[in-house]
Amino acid sequence: MLFTGLIHKIGRVETLIRKGVSYELTVGIPDVFDWEKGESVAINGVCTTVEWFEKSKIRVILTDETIARSNLDRLVRNSKVNIERSLRLDSRLGGHIVQGHVDCVGKVKWLKVKGDTAELAVSFQQNYAKFIVEKGSIALDGVSLTISKLNSGFFCCALIPETIKSTIISNYKPGTSVNLEFDIIAKYIKRMLKNK
Repeated sequence: MLFTGLIHKIGRVETLIRKGVSYELTVGIPDVFDWEKGESVAINGVCTTVEWFEKSKIRVILTDETIARSNLDRLVRNSKVNIERSLRLDSRLGGHIVQGHVDCVGKVKWLKVKGDTAELAVSFQQNYAKFIVEKGSIALDGVSLTISKLNSGFFCCALIPETIKSTIISNYKPGTSVNLEFDIIAKYIKRMLKNK
């Protein structure tokens, strides 16, 4: 499945229940009623599968791999989450190609509000630096963003009012854990060069 990094709705966690090595996550999502069992949905940028739905509510299963790479096990009741339904073939690609395969968790360093806009700084694991370039794309909790500045161990993104209003980013504080998915094209290029 593919996503674009353009968030459709903000959902709220209803339950997160541990089931052995996996978790069962139920999220309430306002004004969305036409779910289908088996469809893909990105929750905070993590591609999941709808196992059950009822009115404006879905349930998904989080595997141990998902838990190891993402921040979803840190969610509690009423946590807000970014929701994006998968890309349809007749849709515009407004953000960038996002797979919903989170690489790692980063940490918010700061969120500085500048009038209607803001600057967000996020630290990341240094072994992923090879996939980050200034003015390149990154998905942060599923949100397609452009890297405005790149420093040693952290990057910055400039946020427009629509992004602040339509995502959970306005809730970020220093130390907030965020899911990072690096650009798939950069990852393929790195792999091809390594094999040469």
